[in-house]
Amino acid sequence: MKSSTEKNVIFYNPEMNGNLKAIFDSISIKNSNWHFFWFVDSLSSIQNFPLNINLIVRGETQTDCVLSKADLVFEDKFHKTYPSSLSHNTPIINLWHGVGLKEVELNNPINGFLADRVMSRYIMSSTIYKNQSYFVTTSTCMTQHFETNTIVKSNHFLELGMPRLDGIKISNRLHSNEKLILWAPTFRDNLEFDKILPSSHLDSLVKALKSSNFRLIFSPHHNMWKDPAFLSFCQLVKSSQFVRVLKKNESVYDYVASIDYAIVDYSSIFYDLMYMGMDKFIRYIPDYDSYSKFQPEFKKHYFQDTYGPIVENVDQLCQLIMHPNFGKFIDETKKRYIKEKYFNKQSVDAAQAIIDVASKLTVDQATVTKGLYSFNAEFVVNNHTDLSSLLKNNSVLLLHFSNKGHSLNIKGVREIFILDNESVEDFYKRIFYVELRKYDFDFWKHIGTDINADEVIPRKFGIQTRGYLADYQKVKGISLIQALSPKRLRIYKDDRIFDKAISQSNRLLRLIFDVKIIMLKFILRRLTKL
Repeated sequence: MKSSTEKNVIFYNPEMNGNLKAIFDSISIKNSNWHFFWFVDSLSSIQNFPLNINLIVRGETQTDCVLSKADLVFEDKFHKTYPSSLSHNTPIINLWHGVGLKEVELNNPINGFLADRVMSRYIMSSTIYKNQSYFVTTSTCMTQHFETNTIVKSNHFLELGMPRLDGIKISNRLHSNEKLILWAPTFRDNLEFDKILPSSHLDSLVKALKSSNFRLIFSPHHNMWKDPAFLSFCQLVKSSQFVRVLKKNESVYDYVASIDYAIVDYSSIFYDLMYMGMDKFIRYIPDYDSYSKFQPEFKKHYFQDTYGPIVENVDQLCQLIMHPNFGKFIDETKKRYIKEKYFNKQSVDAAQAIIDVASKLTVDQATVTKGLYSFNAEFVVNNHTDLSSLLKNNSVLLLHFSNKGHSLNIKGVREIFILDNESVEDFYKRIFYVELRKYDFDFWKHIGTDINADEVIPRKFGIQTRGYLADYQKVKGISLIQALSPKRLRIYKDDRIFDKAISQSNRLLRLIFDVKIIMLKFILRRLTKL
């Protein structure tokens, strides 16, 4: 039996770094009678492998037991789904991964790279975001920012600060023979590393570093590892004395205390560095116009809420590296303004402050489940569908996939028509991001017969289609092939179906699955030690 002072604490993320690592490093030392677990959806998603924490994987028998008894869950992003074995009474503390100007989550550009993923996450897990999620912020301004970008309750924001900023101070030295520059680009929708650093200009950059006795530490956003141009860059500088690319399992925060100045663009790391004492920044923004095009709030505040000389191409960057005037890098007035705006609630020991508050959190469950039901208008007409029984506690939409159709004028039912030259996929995204906006539903079911408009596309977004519901109902357990496979196969790629299948599998299949996971974890540990 667990004592009153014991707690089971879960860290949920494919990477154990940033705020998650900082809070684990702090509380694991101070709370020796707490039990810590690192939870991942699959071993194939792991970016690094810490050896000092118990790793549990979705589908393991052990995992179901641990999650059902979890007292706290920490994450640094909203997840697409959460295991069905996780108690609905467990608070989930979202440490997020940065402050900043950019619109995120529901305010993401509708045509952006992340729009599809954000939409599917909110359709699948909005109930958890509304009821169980608590969101940590660093200031009053950031609370307001994230409150307008998410559906987290206003009383679920915790203004306590980021643990990764605890105890790190930058000396702003510039006196040693070897000087370090940090270059940390932000996330971009497209894979266009060559526009940030054209391969034809790499020699010029290296020459500038060499002539100024600088060493460059390049901290890539994880999305860059998918970019062939970036991978080519990594190969070109692999043996360079002047450029070092951080590996996937390395944290930039292990280096920031030693850097002399930073090359930044739109990344929230600017605010972290400034808070920790960095004075010297180069704002390298070659794609500002295209980046800010669909970010009106970002565009409104970027130049006001950052500082440092602006350069727009590699030649200008090289000139500044070779002939820096550090007096121009510092703006004390802006520093004070930015600190107040972005960090007026940052605790001295954020990790401990979060633990003190999180330990007392409770979750109030909603008493009514609200559904969103959408129908292909043509299906309703052809099948004489009666919608009256759904209208009491649910929202009902009629979707017209032809703009030539006539309104059905059913009382209490909203009708939305596809636009000229609008694809079906964009039609669904417009419904979600524009027509529904700050919606209030716990699930979305769509009924129709068209294989594309009523099945393939909405199912991709996590909407419960007729085909999805049929697959969910018929699944009784995982197959032997899935139990042995290192990756999810076919319908099991859907977490909801996988969770149901694994929970209903017989003892032999679960044992096979567990043994497979144990073997894979052993291999990963050995590889990590090497």
